[in-house]
Amino acid sequence: MATVSLSRFEGDFEGMIGCISLYRRGLDETYLSHYSWIYKQLEAVRAKLETIGMYERCREALMQAEDLVRQGPERDEEAATLLLAVSRELAHASGSYAKLQRKFKAQNDEGASR
Repeated sequence: MATVSLSRFEGDFEGMIGCISLYRRGLDETYLSHYSWIYKQLEAVRAKLETIGMYERCREALMQAEDLVRQGPERDEEAATLLLAVSRELAHASGSYAKLQRKFKAQNDEGASR
């Protein structure tokens, strides 16, 4: 597999949340097959995730969310909430959340000085 950046993985991981809704609406018939794809990406960034202590957390969340979706639509919200929570943990652990906060602060500071 091609090199996957941690930033790309973060986006794709979070993207799995939206796929749940598309799957239930019949717009993404392959939702469950996306799990094999995201697991490949997970393994591609494994060393990076292990460095920040998020590999096991992401892996477990993906496995649990997949299981919840397979149980039926009544568990979709729980699966989405789980993925969202872990996605936020990942953003904090990777530093992307702090980077975004700094960017917004700089833009706000610049706008305020005009």
